[in-house]
Amino acid sequence: MLDAPCSATGTIRRHPDLPHAKDGSEFGELIELQAELIDHAWSLLNPGGRLVFCTCSLLPDEGEVQVDEALERHSDMSVDQSALSVPGIDPSWISSEGGLRLRPDYWADLGGMDGFYIACLRKAD
Repeated sequence: MLDAPCSATGTIRRHPDLPHAKDGSEFGELIELQAELIDHAWSLLNPGGRLVFCTCSLLPDEGEVQVDEALERHSDMSVDQSALSVPGIDPSWISSEGGLRLRPDYWADLGGMDGFYIACLRKAD
């Protein structure tokens, strides 16, 4: 499980002051760190193992793009979409590369939720 440091933009529902508290200047460094952490975690994973990558961010650069780029760097990496085949996961929440994109407007009738990105990555045997 790699709960990577991120911009925390997914918490804006609970922290509406977030756009005023952060100017985005540190996001580039966070995105680079996330890539480094994915690569390091991948080097520690056994063949056939799974790595769950997640961020509490709404930014595609910290989710979908991060996984797309990791897939390009690691030929033995694939997204394990079977991990998302569980009750409560709306198929429309699954992004094009196979990760799960959650947004604050989902489950509005229940008060909403924080924004997250989650992907289960599998290392080839």
